Amino acid sequence: MDWKLTPNDSAVRQRIRFQESLTVGDIVAVKTALLGAWDMPEWLPLHQTDLARFLSQRNAPLLAPKSGSSVIGDRVKGAPVDAWRAFRNMIFDPVGNLSSAFESMGQGRALGVGLIFGAGFALCIMFGAYNFLPHWKGLGVAPEFPFLKVFLYALVPFISLAGASAVSRLVFRGKGQLGHDCFIAGTSLVPIGLVVLLAGVLGAGNIEVIVAFGVCALCVTILLLFAGMSRVCAISERAATIAVPVMLLASVWFSKIIYATILKNLYTTILGKYFE
Repeated sequence: MDWKLTPNDSAVRQRIRFQESLTVGDIVAVKTALLGAWDMPEWLPLHQTDLARFLSQRNAPLLAPKSGSSVIGDRVKGAPVDAWRAFRNMIFDPVGNLSSAFESMGQGRALGVGLIFGAGFALCIMFGAYNFLPHWKGLGVAPEFPFLKVFLYALVPFISLAGASAVSRLVFRGKGQLGHDCFIAGTSLVPIGLVVLLAGVLGAGNIEVIVAFGVCALCVTILLLFAGMSRVCAISERAATIAVPVMLLASVWFSKIIYATILKNLYTTILGKYFE
């Protein structure tokens, strides 16, 4: 596994798994000896054994390298904390802090954050739709739609948007992997999920307020997608201007096909029970 060092002390500490045993002096020594400059614009790959060898010469204590299963377990446990920190950092400046939030976590942890944001979006959709449309409650079709199935249905916009991000990244030759796409899709859908949640709380009697917040949420979503494609995936702003509307249209079109099929089956179930 390759570790990446940056002139930023906090980022160094986050990227070194045995960071608890390192002092600030150790990190400064590593930067001075291996980076050679404080203002390097690019990340410098550094293998774990090289860092261990360098610090062992200074009698710096090291923790034993963690196994792959242990690292995965730590990522799973730390994903909710990372998601909360990312949400807290971006709540007042979501577009401006999007890139720095991703860089502070890296691709692996950003994948977990994106999945948590996607799951949160799905839960908001479920709660908001159920409470905003109370006449659905009396249809008597709940046994046909268990929680897990409805949750998977609510994930469709997140999955389709992440897929559209991946295709756009490949077409426009951006950088990144699945973690980039899930992070961009998850963070971009957070504003819409919150508005749907608000709609479930306020109800149909406050439709004007819901529409106003919905317009704001849509604008923030578009800005987040643009910032994600241009800053996180590093495609040009000209390409991002084309990619964002195409991503949204593709995601809406795919979701529409899935939901049309679901509603068709739902209406069939309702009519079948009505005429029994």
